[in-house]
Amino acid sequence: MRSYIKIVLFLFTFAYIFFHPHYTHALSFTQTTISNDTDFSRDATFGDVDGDGDLDLHLSVYFAQNHLWINNGLGSFTSGDITGDVERSVSGTFGDVDGDDDLDLYVANYGGGQNYLWINDGAGNFTANNITGDTGRSIQGIFGDVDGDTDLDLYVSNDQTNQNKLWINDGAGNFTANDITGDTHWGRGAVFVDVDGDTDLDLYVANLAQQNDLWINDGAGNFTANNITGDTGNSIAVIAGDVDGDDDNDLYVTNDGGEQNKLWINDGAGNFTSKDITGDMGSSTAAEFGDFDGDGDLDLYVANDGSGEQNYLWINNGDGNFTANHIADDLYDSVGVAVGDVDGDGDLDIYVANENEQDYLWINRSNESTSQGSYRRYTCKDPNAVNYDKFGKHNPDLCTYAQTSFENKEHIDESMTQQCNTFTENLWLGDRDESYSDYHKGIVHQVALLQQTLFNQGFDPGPQDGIFGFRTDSAVRAFQSSHFLDSDGYVGPLTRAILTGLVCA
Repeated sequence: MRSYIKIVLFLFTFAYIFFHPHYTHALSFTQTTISNDTDFSRDATFGDVDGDGDLDLHLSVYFAQNHLWINNGLGSFTSGDITGDVERSVSGTFGDVDGDDDLDLYVANYGGGQNYLWINDGAGNFTANNITGDTGRSIQGIFGDVDGDTDLDLYVSNDQTNQNKLWINDGAGNFTANDITGDTHWGRGAVFVDVDGDTDLDLYVANLAQQNDLWINDGAGNFTANNITGDTGNSIAVIAGDVDGDDDNDLYVTNDGGEQNKLWINDGAGNFTSKDITGDMGSSTAAEFGDFDGDGDLDLYVANDGSGEQNYLWINNGDGNFTANHIADDLYDSVGVAVGDVDGDGDLDIYVANENEQDYLWINRSNESTSQGSYRRYTCKDPNAVNYDKFGKHNPDLCTYAQTSFENKEHIDESMTQQCNTFTENLWLGDRDESYSDYHKGIVHQVALLQQTLFNQGFDPGPQDGIFGFRTDSAVRAFQSSHFLDSDGYVGPLTRAILTGLVCA
């Protein structure tokens, strides 16, 4: 029976890749709201705070209680606000700071008072463990392992001439300052990202009306400036992702005041060339990458803060060229955006934080086909894994479909996915066991298992140390090529299905 499962999975994978290489969905969004979500929102972030496998939502609010909305798995939310989570808050970010495999929460406050570090008990109940000295006109906090010790450190950008802060984690959620000399510009958005391909996290900081900063990490948390020539403007936010499919991280920077937003294309060594999107300018305050149309590349959503200004949805053709597909009626004073699958249907939804008006949740209907007035909904057979790959692409291998009045119902035998459920984590270059992975959306534990499995199949991953480095990446690519998969190094649903079949044979 297990050999049969392997054969069917292989044939399905082969057919899926070679006969449907450019499958996309027609884009369609429906506007919904969360009741009473009308405060002065500044930022939105998704994360599973209660461990039930769906995305909950934290809203940073400037003049009122911050909101924590708990998802029921279908995109309906109930209030779970944290007592005391009130300040002039402008952003929040989730990460596991104390190594207990749940998502803690950091909130940056602009009023000059204490920033908040909320420790999660795993069920979505939070206790304050604020960092002494972590005060200022803070704009954003981001988590990342800058010194290679597998825990999450913290960077906080501050407004005006205040020193931006780099806090080093001891692994238990206790932080010590290790600030970067010269990092005193008017910091706005920031992102940790490996720009030079050495598998450690470099740092990009968007600054207001000054040179933006690109700090190169030596692997131990020491940073040297390597700024991009001409990278100045009224910069507000920055995101990173591979927009042109060459396996390195490009940068996108939003600018305020009607300035051109910037798309910087990486050559793989940390050298960048401008490739701006025509018409992409405005009072742009936030942005997120995501595969909204299901074609395997990163599209782009941009929030704009001008009065009644159109927010932008740019669709990628796969090589970093973008075409406008803006959502009708998406015209608000928008200042924050979060992207994730809130209703469990395998596509990416968009939450938009607006100031002085109702926030909106745009539900992506692109994964729903209609026939005789009915919809198709996905039900995953892999409950421990996120139901999309690193680009948000729907995972057909691990899901069945339930429909009403829909002809030609398609499914795969439930036994194919329930016989053995060994590989449940999406993995990528740079992941480490017991560390948070953005691709898995949680703590990973299966890098060493991956390395062992590759070795047993005759592919050399290097030391079986639980660190997804370049040798492991090469082994994954060779394994994928031998099984007629895209040899992109990403251990996503298709690759996991083949690995699971081999382990369970």
